[in-house]
Amino acid sequence: MIFLSGLLLIAIFNSSCDNTDAQDNTITITTADSTDDNIDTVYSVDSAGREMKMLFDNQKNTVAIHLDNTDILLNGQPAASGIWYTNKHYELNGKGNDYQLLKDGKVIFTHEDDKVRSLATNKQGDTLRMVFNNTTNTAKLYLNDEPEINLTGQRTGSGIRYTNKDYELIGKGKTVELRRAGKTIFRN
Repeated sequence: MIFLSGLLLIAIFNSSCDNTDAQDNTITITTADSTDDNIDTVYSVDSAGREMKMLFDNQKNTVAIHLDNTDILLNGQPAASGIWYTNKHYELNGKGNDYQLLKDGKVIFTHEDDKVRSLATNKQGDTLRMVFNNTTNTAKLYLNDEPEINLTGQRTGSGIRYTNKDYELIGKGKTVELRRAGKTIFRN
């Protein structure tokens, strides 16, 4: 079943029913022409290329999942960080873009973004910690104890270039340079 973006309607589901075996795995999901601001659609792909579609209903604190021609409805649970949704047989947990779906305690789907961590120091003793997310083409930078800097990757002829409205990170080989408003604030 291929989903269309739109309003999620759950036709068969009753969480208070004692016979949950039939209902945990059998739900009907349809879409309508209008959109609902309470529903977020997220697509995730595992290392084998399988796509999992998740429709998060923020108002109802549920997620409808479509994976391998199976529709699954899970209820939100309190999580220390990230997300956690469950029903009698399934569990979805994750943080950021990383997700794991379990069925009866066994992992059936996993997605983790491709991340590279790097550390650069300069002669002045400054430290630049960098986390590059190759899946989303983004970078998170931490210069000394300053707040996190979020950047988006840009095309280059060679090397790297990540920017936002205030910052630019460029580099080639082992050399990186961070600029704020065009002025270099870190170079190793």
